[in-house]
Amino acid sequence: MKKVLVAGLGVVALLLLVLVWRVPVDLEQPAGEQLLPWQIVVHPDGTNEVFGVRLGHATVAEAEAILGKRARLALFQDEDTLALEVYYGEVTLSGLSGQVMGHIDLPQDELQALHERAGQWRPTGGGGRRMPLSEADDNAQRARAVLASLAYVSYAKLEPALLLRRFGEPEERVRLDAEREHWLYPDKGLDILTQARGREVLQYVPPRDFDRLRTPLSVTQE
Repeated sequence: MKKVLVAGLGVVALLLLVLVWRVPVDLEQPAGEQLLPWQIVVHPDGTNEVFGVRLGHATVAEAEAILGKRARLALFQDEDTLALEVYYGEVTLSGLSGQVMGHIDLPQDELQALHERAGQWRPTGGGGRRMPLSEADDNAQRARAVLASLAYVSYAKLEPALLLRRFGEPEERVRLDAEREHWLYPDKGLDILTQARGREVLQYVPPRDFDRLRTPLSVTQE
């Protein structure tokens, strides 16, 4: 398989590179009014909400206010594909710390225009390239760009038994190899990448857009 990430180019690859071991928190704490990765609200219009951020509605700036971190926006290029990504970095919500990143859907002509005005490319660990936006484009996108997806990796290990208790049995499992498997929850808009020797990667999209997670995985099985 060439890439693990399916919701936004480069996001999961970077998350896996920057993670370090942290002391686990109490993952069995009661839900209450907390903002935890298994607290997903699905809305009638086919969108969902996680960490208090409503995907398909919340702008980058609105999510900044909720998550308490200023985001970094950057173009990511993998082969001939451009994508606009959002990096919130380390976020602590309800006592649980982890890395949060997002993806913004823009037409290719808008992405090309951003590319023409952007800064210098820098290589990434996954073989792609990343480029910061110009200051004007950064400010404009921060204020108006709507988050299409979020990716989250907890510093605490999320064991399979805990994930099953919190999310239930997945509708579908897609095994990549002996150590990695995707758990798909289309009704929640959630894909969990479980890893025997790494941190679990949780990817969230509006349930109405779940094919953006499922379709690339179907290709890997052919």
